[in-house]
Amino acid sequence: MPISEFSKQAATTLKELRIKNNLSIEELAEKSGVSVYKIKSMENLEHDIKFSTVFRLCEGLNISMYNF
Repeated sequence: MPISEFSKQAATTLKELRIKNNLSIEELAEKSGVSVYKIKSMENLEHDIKFSTVFRLCEGLNISMYNF
């Protein structure tokens, strides 16, 4: 199944924000409640990203959805 444009953009933004905030995948997983496996698979574009997951990641990054 092809990956949506939203997921491609979200994956790029996620990785950039995670690195900018000096967070490992494990640290972001702990802060957001999203599993390490899911974050890795999102960053590697292995499947589409759900809007609800992005919301949880934003909470872990302490940013608003607008700034994502």
